Amino acid sequence: MQNARRLQNRGAPAAFLTICFLQTYILMGALDARPTAIHKGGVPANPNPAHTFMTSIYLTGPRACGKNTVGILLAASLGADFLDMDDEIMRRNASTIAEIVQEAGWPAFRRLETALLLESASYGRPDAQYAVIATGGGVVLAEENRRFLQSRLTIYLEASPQTLARRLLSNPDQNRRPSLTGQKPHEEIARVLAEREALYKQTATLTQPAEGQPEQIAQAIHSYIKSLGQGE
Repeated sequence: MQNARRLQNRGAPAAFLTICFLQTYILMGALDARPTAIHKGGVPANPNPAHTFMTSIYLTGPRACGKNTVGILLAASLGADFLDMDDEIMRRNASTIAEIVQEAGWPAFRRLETALLLESASYGRPDAQYAVIATGGGVVLAEENRRFLQSRLTIYLEASPQTLARRLLSNPDQNRRPSLTGQKPHEEIARVLAEREALYKQTATLTQPAEGQPEQIAQAIHSYIKSLGQGE
C-alpha cells in the first residue's frame, strides 16, 4: 500500500516536483531586493522593523519546541490566520512526512517545503492583518529559506534538548516524521539542535525562550509585536 502512495500528482510526481522547483526559482528572484534582519543577541537587527516587515509571523525551531501550540494561541490573540507547514504539506499530498520521505527522499520533501514557504508570504484572508506560520524544524537548512526568513518577522522558540526530548516522547504524533539520524530520541535531538541552532539564531528577529507554558510564550511574543507597533 505504501508503494501505491504518490505525491500530489500521483500519476506524475516528477512533474509536480519540477513545478515546485520552478516556483521556488521564480519567487526567489524577488527576495534579493528585500532587506534582511540578522539576529544579534535577541535584539531586532533591523533598525525599523515596523516599516519593513510584512505581516506574516514565522515561528522556527526544532521538533517539540511548541511552534504549533504557541502559533495557534498567538494567532488567536492577534485575530490572525494560522498555518502549520508540515500539516499543509501532508494535506496536499495525502501522505505523512515519513511516507513522502520514504517514497521520494528528503531532497524532494525539502523542495516541497521551500515552495510552500515562499507561497506562504501571501497566506491568509484578505481582511486579516496578520498570519502566523509554523515552519518545519529543517526549514533553515536551505540558504534560500534562510534569506526568506531573514526578510520576515521570525521568532525562534528556544528550548533545551532535555525539554525537547521530554515533549517529544509524550507527543502521540512523534512518529509522523522519520528519524534523521537513527539514534534514540534524546541523542538525535541533542545532535540535530547542535547542528541547527546557529541557523535558527541567524534567521531570527527574536529568540524567545520556550521552556514555559504555551500561553505565557504566546503572550510574550504578542507583547513583542505590540512593541513594534504591529499589534493591538
